[in-house]
Amino acid sequence: MTRKPTTGRKPVTPMGLRQRERSDGTIRMWWEPRADARKLGFTVVELDANRATWSRQQAEKLNKQVEEAHAKGGKATQKARRASRTIDDLIADYKASPHFKAKLAAKTRTSYGVLMLQVSDKWGAYKASDFDKATMKAWYQTLFNSKGTRMAQALIRMMSILFSHAEELGWRPENSNPCYRLKVVTPEPRSRAGVEHELAALLAGADALGLRAMALAIRLAIYQGQRQTDIRLATRGAFSLQPWQVSEGTARKVWVWQLRRQKRGNDGVMMVNPALVPQLRAALAETRHGGQPQDALLVDEATGQPYSETLFNVRWRAVRAWAADPEKGNCPGIASLQFRDLRRTFGVLARAGGASRDDVGDVLGNSAAVNPLLGETYMPASFETASRAIAAVKPPKPGKRKA
Repeated sequence: MTRKPTTGRKPVTPMGLRQRERSDGTIRMWWEPRADARKLGFTVVELDANRATWSRQQAEKLNKQVEEAHAKGGKATQKARRASRTIDDLIADYKASPHFKAKLAAKTRTSYGVLMLQVSDKWGAYKASDFDKATMKAWYQTLFNSKGTRMAQALIRMMSILFSHAEELGWRPENSNPCYRLKVVTPEPRSRAGVEHELAALLAGADALGLRAMALAIRLAIYQGQRQTDIRLATRGAFSLQPWQVSEGTARKVWVWQLRRQKRGNDGVMMVNPALVPQLRAALAETRHGGQPQDALLVDEATGQPYSETLFNVRWRAVRAWAADPEKGNCPGIASLQFRDLRRTFGVLARAGGASRDDVGDVLGNSAAVNPLLGETYMPASFETASRAIAAVKPPKPGKRKA
């Protein structure tokens, strides 16, 4: 008796069954509910790519549960609601939480998003309740050896945040965070700060390239100690002349900068350093691209638009490249200087000029005055601090180089 030849037809894929290749070469397989099923309480369910038949069967069962829920008047079964609770589900829930949306700064949300993509690629299909400290310790050691101290710490911290969220959801027992007390190595804080001839070369480069807005941004970082985002988003109305009582019965007007810091959401009010007042007044006098209080202070000369984060970094690198050129700024070592280092430069110069830690901490807007680690990062102690009581920050002098 002869057998019928096979038709070669592939089995029909159950509705909602999905798969894709991860960055590490493994295959993720999952069931994804349609919009009508999501309204009934169904969520994504992770399956097993190594058990294709079983995964197909699970997808078919889930589709039947959706049909039953529709037949029962639109209520998902308790079994369906508990079917998932994977790390991918946890990430999705955390991103939708009020804390993530309302409490975190935009740059923090972006940074967390990048970390969560890496977490998803590695652990997305695993249930949040399946992790223990030994697993996280082994992963941390792998990350430490392959990605370095800083990235290993960042990913473990991200996992810890997610597991804490899982406890709040009831997906894990309380006080069961497997990332707690893993003895993660804290990387050495960045300590790079600009020196006088580097700062002079940067300002000369900005002027030579016709980037007046970038020159003002550099001065705001050096003399006012604020972050790039707060400088980039500063409005014209944030700067104003205000009376300042020098002594009893004596007052004079000074330029004042009022801001709400993007990272921490706290307010800051500070006098503008006299060294940058001429450039500030020139920027406020320029109204071709908008002169209203809500308009941006820094406007790019080439585009006529406020700086985006990308364009700001492009202009900064151009200025730094000019300063590094042996025939121009002649500061080859400046290639390692980042814009964020100018904020640290302010702390170093202010402390060297005799300012107290509390005063500098008020300007920086963080806990540097009371946090020893931040204090060493932004305001390292030096002999100059104790021996000189001069103006906190002096303008760099063109052409002067450190011996």
